[in-house]
Amino acid sequence: MLSILILSRLKDVNLLRPNLLQILSQRQVQTVFLPVIFILGNLWVMGHFADNLSRGRLQSRFAHLHSGQSMGYFDIPVDHVYCQPVILDYLASKTVPSNDLVVVSPDVGGVARARAFAKKLSDAPLAIVDKRRHGHNVAEVMNLIGDVRGKVAVMVDDMIDTAGTIATGAALLHQEGAREVYACCTHAVFSPPAIERLSGGLFQEVIITNTLPLADQNYFPELTVLSVANLLGETIWRIHDDCSVSSIFQ
Repeated sequence: MLSILILSRLKDVNLLRPNLLQILSQRQVQTVFLPVIFILGNLWVMGHFADNLSRGRLQSRFAHLHSGQSMGYFDIPVDHVYCQPVILDYLASKTVPSNDLVVVSPDVGGVARARAFAKKLSDAPLAIVDKRRHGHNVAEVMNLIGDVRGKVAVMVDDMIDTAGTIATGAALLHQEGAREVYACCTHAVFSPPAIERLSGGLFQEVIITNTLPLADQNYFPELTVLSVANLLGETIWRIHDDCSVSSIFQ
């Protein structure tokens, strides 16, 4: 289909992929390795094809990449669409007093993401779960940096796979006196045993977006699914009108 669009000499071709993270995540099984190379290779070829043959523009939009370096695979313009505004708007509707909130990064690698989230959430304080990983998808919590006693803790991550990291972190937050714990993420991969861990009573609410399709058996009472349709629609309109996309996330 992409080849047909380019050959039709359209002025612009925009590729929207909300869930590239599921493909590029290092947590996925090795059988996806060759398809990934095939997909990325074809996109690279199509980028050059668009430049040299159709003289049009081929551009890509991805929602909340697991790693910003993934954009280096593409030789065409790529926009990184963050889904934080959708989750922030939902949390704002819950009217939790700002002095009761604390944003928690489930690991050291997510500190920058959690800090940016906290700044937009009434400049809430930040806490960090320090963990050491002893095996694939196995995490051991060592300690907590920050104060969560009597607070509503909001854990922020880009994805939840087996939920080992975020569930172990939530258990630590309860031990440290957190009043309630919310889990927020963009991409819900939900590999087993994620559902058992997330629905086990550790979380007041698990908030995700619909960038990935969710099987019926993966729904549970604490789960809230938010739509990113309006965010992606606004992104498309701004691209069409040659307006700033990054200003959506400021």
